[in-house]
Amino acid sequence: MLTLPTVHHVLEGNATVPSTDVTAPAQVTAVAAVNTSSTGGQRRWSHAAAILESSLYVYGGFGGAKTARMADLSELNLNTMQWSDRLPASTGPAAAVNMGCAADGAIASSSSDLPTAGPSSRVSPAMCSLSIGQLLVHGGREGPMRPKSDCHLYNPSTKSWRELAQSGDVPSARWRHTLTQWLPGCAVMIGGRDAAGVCGGATLLAAGNCCFEVCVGA
Repeated sequence: MLTLPTVHHVLEGNATVPSTDVTAPAQVTAVAAVNTSSTGGQRRWSHAAAILESSLYVYGGFGGAKTARMADLSELNLNTMQWSDRLPASTGPAAAVNMGCAADGAIASSSSDLPTAGPSSRVSPAMCSLSIGQLLVHGGREGPMRPKSDCHLYNPSTKSWRELAQSGDVPSARWRHTLTQWLPGCAVMIGGRDAAGVCGGATLLAAGNCCFEVCVGA
């Protein structure tokens, strides 16, 4: 590991803070000027974030005012520290698409007409990157006692969303939970809150066919 001299870390918008005690790869030498025209650089909370390859993706949350729930997906390029909006223009409610999964975890659709509308505005969703090069988003809350249970995949290469039809031990609609990448095309869901209270246990999600399986009971 290489200890570098002062490196500026982006906090939000165009605000930066210097640090003199940073351990980072040798190729990290400076941070470029931050593009604040994207919604990604705006103040927000109760959002979800995940790193895929050399980019950090941010989705949803409250934007400024507590009641302003967001539905944007923004990308922060970690090489250039530039924000850009990645959410496609809405084409209406996304229909559920049955997905197939190859042995290597690659995802194929049973429909040639894939919806591109992303998830609705929400706070506290769960999101993680998958080794198949896509982002997985689950749940969140549209409003007080309005939790969601939908699953969406985002493909950065095509800038398109897919809402997945669910099967198996489908968990309750929830928010404030986590998704963590595991095997190719798979993620583990932990905790959160639902209409009944705090959720327990761990659930395995195979994104290829959106099949849930409880692996650790509550």
